[in-house]
Amino acid sequence: LNMAEEGWQVLRALLPAGHDPEIYRAEPYVLSADVYSNPAHLGRGGWSWYTGAAGWYYRTAMEDLLGFRLREGRLFLEPRLPAEWSGFTALWRMERAVLRISVRRTGTGETRLYGRRVENGVELTALEGEATLEVSL
Repeated sequence: LNMAEEGWQVLRALLPAGHDPEIYRAEPYVLSADVYSNPAHLGRGGWSWYTGAAGWYYRTAMEDLLGFRLREGRLFLEPRLPAEWSGFTALWRMERAVLRISVRRTGTGETRLYGRRVENGVELTALEGEATLEVSL
């Protein structure tokens, strides 16, 4: 929805580290499926270890925030970063290759693999060894 700032605020709010542990009372290293709004338990985490919450969080962060998209065996990076982020780095590990990814705000809007411009995503099955992918926003 082109609401990167709001999306990042929601993702941060869902993290256990953003809650007062005396009120939250759930494990600080897992996502809760619920944060109670009942006045008797306001702010308490519930249904922790609910794997669906962690899976959806991971998918939202990877696809919608960081912009990792797989289409027909190709990796596309289409990040929607909050304004305060200058970029990020990541490692994409595969059976025969490691892809070192660097995303930076430079104003050029291009993707380069081994320094060469990529127009239609990175064909992951063609990679072997170590590769460098640079994305400029």
